[in-house]
Amino acid sequence: MGLKKKIIHKEYVFYNIKVIDNLRMEFLPEHVIAWSCLATAKHRLNNPCFESIVFRFIEIALELPKSPKNGDYSKALEHFRIHYFNEFLFKVTERNADCQSFIEIFDNFFKKTKIKKSDYSTLFQSLASFYKGSAGGTWHNKPLLLAHNDSLEKSQPLYLHWHRDQVQNIRNEMNMVPGKCVSCSATPAVETLVGTHMCPAACLFLCGNCEPNQELIQNYLQKCSSFMLPAPNKDMKAHFNETFDIWKELATGQSTTLNTAKLIIREHAKEIIDENKRLKKLNNGLKKELHSKNMQLQHALDANNEYIISLRDEQQAKEHIGQLFRRGERGYYELKQRHENMMVEMNNLKRQLNESVKAQWVYYNKLKELRII
Repeated sequence: MGLKKKIIHKEYVFYNIKVIDNLRMEFLPEHVIAWSCLATAKHRLNNPCFESIVFRFIEIALELPKSPKNGDYSKALEHFRIHYFNEFLFKVTERNADCQSFIEIFDNFFKKTKIKKSDYSTLFQSLASFYKGSAGGTWHNKPLLLAHNDSLEKSQPLYLHWHRDQVQNIRNEMNMVPGKCVSCSATPAVETLVGTHMCPAACLFLCGNCEPNQELIQNYLQKCSSFMLPAPNKDMKAHFNETFDIWKELATGQSTTLNTAKLIIREHAKEIIDENKRLKKLNNGLKKELHSKNMQLQHALDANNEYIISLRDEQQAKEHIGQLFRRGERGYYELKQRHENMMVEMNNLKRQLNESVKAQWVYYNKLKELRII
């Protein structure tokens, strides 16, 4: 790596990083790719599914204070239930084993009569264990997806933190020290691109004064392959090339490519305007329909909440009746046992009475024989 590369990457030391406001043009494609991947993943979260409900729980759990109290836990769970969980139960009917387990853990928690802080902590740990990762991995133990900004222009250069924690774990396993050259252990060493696309998985600390250990670099890149920033697809790569060509042409004068695009737009302007009007009208109609559906959904969720409360009341009543039945059953068997004991005792007394009567008759007959009576 030459001096130029080292200077470029000196500001991009990942593990003691400051947010860089001005993106390097050299890494503009990486910036767009990372933002695009996270935008796609974020859009998928809007569709109720098990992956999205687990991520929403993680998102809410990470907003808890460092030392949460019972009230903090309770508010977080209530927010999760009202805004996400109820809709999830209503819309998602096909559930795998993990999904069913998640629901049972959540529901069974509220059947407890008395909830302690340790119960809340155990619940959050249990539900968080269902999180299996998301696009971009984690950064400071938080999903990188949470740092996504809807505006590409205002977004941080998130490609610099792509799977950062996962890559750091691999570096720790390989005994790599930040700021120390991986080839000769010299300091200072700067983060240097050794892969294809700029991201933590494609960079290593190198001093530039020694011959890089190619075997170590290849081993590292292989271990980090699943944490690499995706390469741009064919269409995106072509658009990047065309955009850069237009900028180059504009720097020296009029852009032929841009003028051609303008002529095409002018030629089809009326069609585009008509199509735009049609799409706007369709969009307004869909917005009204969506508003109506949301109202219906809210009514359904409210009714569902009432059903849940009613079901809990019925369950409690059923448990109470069950307790009364078991208590009555125990009383019945106790009375039955006492009755059986009394019958045995009465039969013994009756037998003794009969024996006594017989003995008295014998005594009476004897007295009669002796003409005493």
